Amino acid sequence: MRLHISSSVSGSPVNYVVPINPVFYDPKDETDVEPLEVLHGASIWQKPPNDYRVRMLRWENLDVVRTSFYNLGNYLRSVEGQIRYFRFYELDDLNTKWPNANTWKKVRIVSADFKYNPGGKLVMNLELRFKPE
Repeated sequence: MRLHISSSVSGSPVNYVVPINPVFYDPKDETDVEPLEVLHGASIWQKPPNDYRVRMLRWENLDVVRTSFYNLGNYLRSVEGQIRYFRFYELDDLNTKWPNANTWKKVRIVSADFKYNPGGKLVMNLELRFKPE
């Protein structure tokens, strides 16, 4: 099942269905702890109540001449900084640290960056950075 993106918490209507699943996903499933410095002694490690670290999805070697891939990049760039609701499907099981357990995850799109590969056929890599809201 493909990743779905919606502007509604109910997921209806689905604004965008990603045409191809990402090749890389950074779920930030390791424990989120931060050191608090102590004047005389070792640091104290604290776990915040919610994990709002930035996650990343990456698509590699997308053929620029295929309009579905080009449209994916354009759509993600058009919603940078905005809140959307993601339905991860297969990725749901990988991400155990999301602040809520809903099917549709509330996400702020941090950035969508294109990087073109040098030489040969014109292909791009797309990195989507997002964080829980």
